[in-house]
Amino acid sequence: MGKGGSVDRVLVPKDEGTRPVNNVKQEQTHLAKLAASYPDKRFRRLYRLICHPEWLIKALDAIRPNKGFNTPGTDGMRGEDLDWEQIEHLAEQLRSGTSQPTPVRRVYIVRFVPLKRLR
Repeated sequence: MGKGGSVDRVLVPKDEGTRPVNNVKQEQTHLAKLAASYPDKRFRRLYRLICHPEWLIKALDAIRPNKGFNTPGTDGMRGEDLDWEQIEHLAEQLRSGTSQPTPVRRVYIVRFVPLKRLR
């Protein structure tokens, strides 16, 4: 913990989030320990961390075992279709604030209601 009880300086330097992340798991463990030790602590620079391609790859690896990983999304993209260039492009869009996710497609499912229930 730094002077005055601030731990933000330990997490990310004051640059614009361009610091290379050496070990994502180590950073995540460090953040988890800080959050457990200081429950009232507000982490103000987490967005900088997720703008790194390494963090996005780690998130992709975390959802890879999920059943719907290779199910096409609203944009037709499947999990296995993502490559390093697309991850870097997404990281750049997140850093610049130009990322525009595709809207979620809403599908209504018609339910059969028996007449006995209506009375």
